[in-house]
Amino acid sequence: MCRKKMANMEDPEMVHVDELLLLEKARRTAENNYTINPYDADNLTNLGVTLLELSRSRGDTPESKRMIKEAISMLKEALDMEPKKHKAVFYLGNAYIIQGLQIHDDPTIALALFDKAFVSYQKALHEDPGNEQYKDTLAACARIPMMYTEFQLQHGVIQPTQAQTQSSTTANNFGKKKNNDLWYDVGGWILLGIGIMAWIGMSRTRPNVPPPF
Repeated sequence: MCRKKMANMEDPEMVHVDELLLLEKARRTAENNYTINPYDADNLTNLGVTLLELSRSRGDTPESKRMIKEAISMLKEALDMEPKKHKAVFYLGNAYIIQGLQIHDDPTIALALFDKAFVSYQKALHEDPGNEQYKDTLAACARIPMMYTEFQLQHGVIQPTQAQTQSSTTANNFGKKKNNDLWYDVGGWILLGIGIMAWIGMSRTRPNVPPPF
């Protein structure tokens, strides 16, 4: 009985490898479909989502950033064909969030990307008003800019005067937020409360996986 239970237990590392293999297969399939029909909005969306998922396994690397840019390009192509495709708009918002979290040295660019993500989530919710994931992610996105600014301030990337200016701009765009929505784990990664949904909400969630900041 004990052996049977042990046999049924999944090795997390093996599960992760299996997921990556499935994602790589999905990527190849979508890329092949793209060469056959580059005007399939559903396939373009799937390719963009798959690239975003794969970028998570690359961490904060040039390859990850390249894949995110490719994903954004695919999602935008899908929206050029179907502007009201809310799934593509939603994942475009996710891509902007990830891009912003990967920027360490220019908070202005990062905050602009968070702003674009917020607009994308608004559009997605407008097209699918009953979608609870869209509602929650939109609310979470509103917290990210101020948290990001606080993180940059505490790590000496920006000065207090810069933080005050950026916080004022953020307040105008997103509304006032509470500082107790922010905390960090032992590795110094920023955890964005439920705002982390913008990162892990792309598919099945994996607990305690930090964004590539």
